[in-house]
Amino acid sequence: MIEAFTKEGVTTAHFIPAMANSFLDQVEMETEEKRTSLAKTLKRVFAGGEALAPQTAARFARSLPETAVIHGYGPTEAT
Repeated sequence: MIEAFTKEGVTTAHFIPAMANSFLDQVEMETEEKRTSLAKTLKRVFAGGEALAPQTAARFARSLPETAVIHGYGPTEAT
């Protein structure tokens, strides 16, 4: 996914938090060069569908500090 996001210049992604954690698992195993390349294109990640754990938000802040994480989970999500 990281290679595809970088190659295609993906700026925005939407994950459920469980998938966001899997994505971060991969990001954290990549080289600094690949993470930097990804951070240049991926500007925002929306997380919804279930509650986003503070630990997941913290992982984004550590692994992709320039990528904004927008938590879209709450009572209005299904309306």
